[in-house]
Amino acid sequence: MNRPRWLLLAGFMLFALLACRVEMHTTFKTPESGHVRLGWTMTAEEEQMLQNATDSTAEELCNELAAEIGDDDPQVSVTFDSTEEERTCVVQGPFDNLDQLAGIYGEDTTINKIGEEDGKFYYDVVASPLGDAADLGIPIEVTWSVTMPGKVLEHNGDALQGRTVVWHLDGTEPVHMQAVSRVGGIDAQYVALAVGCLCLPLLLAAIGVAAWLVLRKGKGAQPTPQGFSKYE
Repeated sequence: MNRPRWLLLAGFMLFALLACRVEMHTTFKTPESGHVRLGWTMTAEEEQMLQNATDSTAEELCNELAAEIGDDDPQVSVTFDSTEEERTCVVQGPFDNLDQLAGIYGEDTTINKIGEEDGKFYYDVVASPLGDAADLGIPIEVTWSVTMPGKVLEHNGDALQGRTVVWHLDGTEPVHMQAVSRVGGIDAQYVALAVGCLCLPLLLAAIGVAAWLVLRKGKGAQPTPQGFSKYE
């Protein structure tokens, strides 16, 4: 598939019908490729509200999503999990280039800039409000996160976890998400680790030589017998 629509489809189905906890995570393995994971979680009470409004259970909705995606891409998966308190549906799959990522995000997401320039990677995206979700009267919580392809230099997210920038959305207002990371460079911590790995053997060797010289000097200094002069 040149421009995969599997998560775009998931977005339409979920955001038009659900207003629960949604997680959208994009991981860049390179500046142009990676994978996307979209998951939603609802309580048993929220599922009952969904069923009253749509005549569908959470599992039926997740199964419908899996059927719509089909077997066009075996790397794309849809999984459903249910406990006494919560129901969770997760769809995830890869993108091989930025055009595919744009197709996954869909028209409701405005991409100002995603890509590499002058040794830096830029992520500049606007998520549109999810007005349809509010019609069911259930509060929505969206966590949008991006794992950048390098050390994060700047961002406007709510949290930074390593190379992952996290934004929290309520779905009522558009959110402008921006992050910049280094591309192709080596983080200082890895430089320090490499230097340490190189210097440690040299340091140990130097300590060993010094210890050998001390021991050798100690063995070479013989005591002078009593009653005799050293110069006799």
